[in-house]
Amino acid sequence: MSRLWINWQKNCRKKGSENRLYVYDRIKDEKTKLDDDVNSVYVSDDGNYIIYTKDDDGDNTIYEMHLSGKEPEKNKIDSEASIVKAFPNSKKVFYLKDDSLYVKENKEDKTKIASDVTRVVSVVDEKSVYYLKSEGMKNTLDKFIDDDYAEIDKNIVEPAYPSYPDEPKYPNTADYVYYLWVSSYWGNEYNEELDEWGYWREEIDWELYYEAVEQYKKDYEEWENECNRLREEYNLAYSLYEDKLLRDMLRAEFMSEANAISYSKFILYYWSEGTEKEIVRDVAYDSPSTGLLTYSTKVPAAVYQKYNDTEIAALKLSDLIAKNGYSTILIYADVLKNLESARSKQDDIFIAYKDKEYKIAAQNASRWDISDDGTIYFLDEYESDKKSGVLKSVKISGKGIETPVAVDEDVSDYYLLNGRKLIYCKDMEDGSGEIYRERKKLATNVYFDSLYSLEDSDMLFYLTDYDQDKEEGTLYCRRGDGQTKIADGVYQYVPVNEKKVLYLTDYNTEKRRGELVIYQGGKKRDTVDTDVTYIFDFNLLR
Repeated sequence: MSRLWINWQKNCRKKGSENRLYVYDRIKDEKTKLDDDVNSVYVSDDGNYIIYTKDDDGDNTIYEMHLSGKEPEKNKIDSEASIVKAFPNSKKVFYLKDDSLYVKENKEDKTKIASDVTRVVSVVDEKSVYYLKSEGMKNTLDKFIDDDYAEIDKNIVEPAYPSYPDEPKYPNTADYVYYLWVSSYWGNEYNEELDEWGYWREEIDWELYYEAVEQYKKDYEEWENECNRLREEYNLAYSLYEDKLLRDMLRAEFMSEANAISYSKFILYYWSEGTEKEIVRDVAYDSPSTGLLTYSTKVPAAVYQKYNDTEIAALKLSDLIAKNGYSTILIYADVLKNLESARSKQDDIFIAYKDKEYKIAAQNASRWDISDDGTIYFLDEYESDKKSGVLKSVKISGKGIETPVAVDEDVSDYYLLNGRKLIYCKDMEDGSGEIYRERKKLATNVYFDSLYSLEDSDMLFYLTDYDQDKEEGTLYCRRGDGQTKIADGVYQYVPVNEKKVLYLTDYNTEKRRGELVIYQGGKKRDTVDTDVTYIFDFNLLR
């Protein structure tokens, strides 16, 4: 790209901001504005072709531009679209528009790859694509509940109010009055039967009266018992009826769309040379970026898990009520928990290679990566207490997936540097440990996150004796069996090439500044600048 370079410049104005895109001709010392409101840009290696997106009145529009002629030639590829992957060297772009995936090649019409795409997983070597579609699942709660009260509740109706018997009446003394004749000269009544004068005296038959009182007590007790029986019978019946009403209310809640359980099943697809193939339904979707364990952009392969394809056992309504009462919220939580348990992940790991699926037996596996040559690495039999497992590899060949092979045991972590160089760590503590390659120990007390390898180079850079508080360590470079110390107290470093390394030292983590030094081999070290905050690694931006 000797002819020109691209300058993406942001100019601020009173009415807003504009991202202006320029091209600069170093030979002619001239710059030309290409466009305004540019969001992203992809440039070919020769600098003669770019693919970019810009804001067109709130819509993200994709453009291509040829710069080889006297005047830049701008063509619109599509509007209201977003780039998935752009390949400016081959003038090809994959993009999404209205949930549809398209590919557009130079001077050809766009081709629709698929509709209703939920997530693009990977674009592989410009030729094939893995992507996910989703199938919405929505079921009301009654689909997950066994209503074992249904038959019982059919016979429960609102009970009639009881008809109580009449309450016994307490005996009245007036009912036991009799009259006794008293003979008296002074009486004012004449008793013809006795042929004498006298008067009638009112008397009460107390014996009969007290007998009646005793009988009343017995009758009252029987009456009271009968009333209590009828009342308890009614209360019990009404209580059952109220429970039935509560269950009817629950049934209405269970059948309500407002309380329905919604989830999605994700389907993995593979597209190549115009053909779409479904790989697997109901793939485990965890990561918001891909949903899979790992994937590759170099080889057509992806690693994923699947949910157990088991029937969801319905929960008994009686058990749910016994545990949660009549709370719809608590019952919903139990049903959801049961659903999630039934949809747990399978232990086995699956690999899609092109449009075929293969299974790998694994146990507590973690950390999956695919090298550029198609070798799959993973930590199997991972023990969380020891924080280590068996590092295994699986090769992909023309015949499919080969049998996993153990690389080494008791491995804490590993890296695939530059997509192909495997370095792994043992006995890791606080991020540092022993680093190995092909079972050969390379160095000890290496801060594992500091590993760095240049593209197409066998040199390995790393920090040792790392101080977590100061965030610095001793920088080394290793080639073959030789190790060269570069500097102590290194906060950050970026190799420029095999002979030059930029690094920050004497770094103040509170003020976020330090001394920028360039190492050029041997004892040659020169200060580039002071009060430097960060080194940008342009090797990662290529």
